[in-house]
Amino acid sequence: MRASHSEIHTGNNKWSLELDKVIYPQLANHVAANMNEYLHTKRDRLKQDVFEKLTEFVDYMSDSGYINTDEIERKKIILQEYNTFMKGLKLIVYEKTK
Repeated sequence: MRASHSEIHTGNNKWSLELDKVIYPQLANHVAANMNEYLHTKRDRLKQDVFEKLTEFVDYMSDSGYINTDEIERKKIILQEYNTFMKGLKLIVYEKTK
């Protein structure tokens, strides 16, 4: 858990050692993209305001916490949510692979 790198299965029983700061943003992007796709398939079952809040969050997570605004406090909140998301992903992967 405390290491800054992870082993990635590359196929044919081969493994590659990669830095977490490279791997987890890519994983976050894939998770967010899949969640976005799922939300759009369930769009008619969600309230409009809930759908908009969820898709906004997923968009920020897929953009590595980037937000196009000059509001410093809003940027801090999104970056904090992104960092929490990244830590959560690392814990999930750790629990599934230990």
